[in-house]
Amino acid sequence: MRQNLSKLQQRIESLAIKNSTKPKLLAVSKKQSIEAVRVIYDAGIRVFAESFVQEAIDKIPVLPKDITWHYIGRLQSNKLKKIAQYFDWLHTLSSIEHAQKLQRHCVELDKAMQVLIQINVDLEPQKSGIMLNDSDAIEYLVDYIVKYCPNLKLQGFMCMLEDTGEYDKELASFHRLAQCKDKINQKFKLNLQELSMGMSGDMPAAIAAGSTMLRIGSTIFGAR
Repeated sequence: MRQNLSKLQQRIESLAIKNSTKPKLLAVSKKQSIEAVRVIYDAGIRVFAESFVQEAIDKIPVLPKDITWHYIGRLQSNKLKKIAQYFDWLHTLSSIEHAQKLQRHCVELDKAMQVLIQINVDLEPQKSGIMLNDSDAIEYLVDYIVKYCPNLKLQGFMCMLEDTGEYDKELASFHRLAQCKDKINQKFKLNLQELSMGMSGDMPAAIAAGSTMLRIGSTIFGAR
């Protein structure tokens, strides 16, 4: 795992220099043991991402307190309180209802949470996120979070692509998310910076399109 991580970091660095970007690495530790997380932590990583709430609840309290935890899984209303309690970042916000509940839980916990809005850039019906072509829904959620959710700190957008292995197609999809962020910043006079895009399979295209956060699991930990 240490060798995997070292090779990955070198590759990210070379791709980032080529594209004049510097994305952060999120180690996706879902379905990985506490021991495996400790190995990667000891190798210097301090940012981890989980997709399953109960699994994360079992891990987070027994791991070092200086880890920043990102939730990247599908949202369910009955899990929002635990997400607010255990995580620092949420990547998959896509509805007013969930924003309202998360805001309420953050007030109860007296904490702020960094959030990203998930966009379905390829308009895939089986995937979560607001459809990219529904600009009204995207703008409405941005406006609602900014105006009515002071404990939710909107930082940008997230997407998840189909694993096609086609670089040009991936690049075009990632560019669409970057353009969405630019339009929102312009319309609402915001300065959203984050683009959570890129996983083990499509990382080169994501970096080329300006990703600021890479969600990498299997390249680090090996196949599950």
